[in-house]
Amino acid sequence: MTYHIKFQGPVGDTEIARLARGWKWEGVAVRPVAVAALATTGKNTWVEIVVPEIRPRALKAAGDIIRHAVLKISRVRLGSISFEGLAMGGWRDLSKGELADLRAKAGIVGKTKGIGITP
Repeated sequence: MTYHIKFQGPVGDTEIARLARGWKWEGVAVRPVAVAALATTGKNTWVEIVVPEIRPRALKAAGDIIRHAVLKISRVRLGSISFEGLAMGGWRDLSKGELADLRAKAGIVGKTKGIGITP
């Protein structure tokens, strides 16, 4: 899962490195796959964090680690599927490639009968 997180204030290289090392949330380690600063306005900083699992609440704890308030969290990607450009509550059909990727990751390649997924 790829998230864009808006932190209050400027987030520097030291804080980015701290996030990349990971942190604990409710006793469970959060280990980002990637962390990168995206943009800053001087007042706020957008950071992209890629994590291997879906735990948005654990991302709120990232602000505590670097002492910056988390103002917004946006999920922008699930594997190869991008949510960018979709309105809140919006939807779109998956492409054949996206569907094949999801099936492969779920281990259901060729096993679609009876599980509510049409080929």
